[in-house]
Amino acid sequence: MKNRLVHLRWWAEKVGKAGLVPADNALLGIPQRQHVTNADKSKALEDALDGVRDAHMRMSR
Repeated sequence: MKNRLVHLRWWAEKVGKAGLVPADNALLGIPQRQHVTNADKSKALEDALDGVRDAHMRMSR
């Protein structure tokens, strides 16, 4: 979304209507980008893999 706004701001400046798009993304309700999350995204499968019948898939555990 932010990249699209950059393009819109560039276009608005070129056509002489720089005030058409707000200069701050916060005015449009767009939050700051969070690049790294500290949350653990892993999932425990526990006994779910015991039901896998394919030998190759079982070895991948």
